[in-house]
Amino acid sequence: MLLAAVPAASQESPLPDLFTDVIDVRVVNVEVVVTDDEGYLIPGLVASDFELLVDGEPVPISYFTEVDDGHARGGLKDGRPPTFLEAGARSVPLVIPDEPVGTNFLIFMDQFSVVRRYRQRVLDRLEEELHLLRPEDRVAVVAFDGRNVSLLADWSNSRSNIEDALDQARDWKVRPSWVAAPRFPTHQTERALMAATATVRSFATAKGRKVMLLLADDWRVPSLRSYDRLVDAANQVGYTLYPVTRHGLHRLLADETGGLAIVGTKPREVLGIVVDDVRYYYWLGFEPPREEDDALHDIEVRVVGHPDLRVWSRLNYLDMSKGAEVTMMVEGSLLFGGTPGSDSLEVRFGTPENAGFRKVTLPMEVAIPLDDVTLLPIGDLWMNELELRVSLINEHGDRSETPVSKIPLLGSSTPLPGQYYVYETDLLVRKREHRYVVAVYDPLSGTIVSTSGTVGPELTNGPKK
Repeated sequence: MLLAAVPAASQESPLPDLFTDVIDVRVVNVEVVVTDDEGYLIPGLVASDFELLVDGEPVPISYFTEVDDGHARGGLKDGRPPTFLEAGARSVPLVIPDEPVGTNFLIFMDQFSVVRRYRQRVLDRLEEELHLLRPEDRVAVVAFDGRNVSLLADWSNSRSNIEDALDQARDWKVRPSWVAAPRFPTHQTERALMAATATVRSFATAKGRKVMLLLADDWRVPSLRSYDRLVDAANQVGYTLYPVTRHGLHRLLADETGGLAIVGTKPREVLGIVVDDVRYYYWLGFEPPREEDDALHDIEVRVVGHPDLRVWSRLNYLDMSKGAEVTMMVEGSLLFGGTPGSDSLEVRFGTPENAGFRKVTLPMEVAIPLDDVTLLPIGDLWMNELELRVSLINEHGDRSETPVSKIPLLGSSTPLPGQYYVYETDLLVRKREHRYVVAVYDPLSGTIVSTSGTVGPELTNGPKK
């Protein structure tokens, strides 16, 4: 009941189905480890040794390289690396034959779910193992306190910066081992999963191999389907998950993304296990058909003619629509601050009205700069259909859903420079202060315009940017 977006009735003019999807060619990257039945790594394979199946059907491998001891193996051929089997492929890892391949280690800590003694052991082990990192590796550290997400260290290869971030994490108050688990663990786990998902999305643009160490212990989920959103986000942006836990409850996160679960109350290795796993692998890529249907597609990798070899890789990928990506960007901004796209949107709030027990209806006007969106001339009209997203979070970490409202634009003349289109809607919110993000997505150009701020039931008329 945090949010209900109600479009103004006068603005619900239907638009013809004019607009086709923007073609966005991407390569889905699949990290593959091949071992024999005793667990020994099998090096020296080439692209023709592999068969890649998507939903049971073979697909061509458009990108391939072997990473051996953290180096891309191969020589130059015809002036370019042989690992690029198709020129012009996007989202392909940037590697140079015989040069080191860096790994991005994203450390996410759910400080609310772990007990103090276990957290200290894991952090001590991480600090002791920092010497395993190489100059080309980078580390980022993020902590979630049950309500908000804090960036303790952005991408860095500085050991002192990483140590400082781990020291900050040690100082956070967490539950002692003798204190019982939270009263509403399922609700709290949903918050933590949302925070971890937003973190993966917010760090999606890192170049090279990407892994997330997920320190989260007493998560309680009603079913394994609760993990789907985090798994889907990780597979969609190419993160391998390595959950660090006392009880092994999160093995599915590792299995579905090609990682390993680090289990035990006194882990002898944490970073070392991950480092060993990311120094030797094959990097395959394929260009999937972009249906953007938000559907999962199964991935299977085989070694041709060697059924005795074991192959480890992610199990699926998500063909995410642009609309779903925009929604995840909005939700990530809600946790990390800032706004997706251009910060040129303006909103104005009206006088709140009582709407029942502890709720108010809050009028909102959204001023959309027409300079920042595209209008298509169709006959005598200038047209588009924009998408509005509004999401809120309160001081307790409770977040609204992010509904999508269509905004049809119909104009009889060319928009003038500096002209705005004003869209009216109502928000149904609880009587407390909220942080908000408002975003408008233009499917024609792919542009996002947005704004963010704080809103409460005591707010009166006034512009917000």
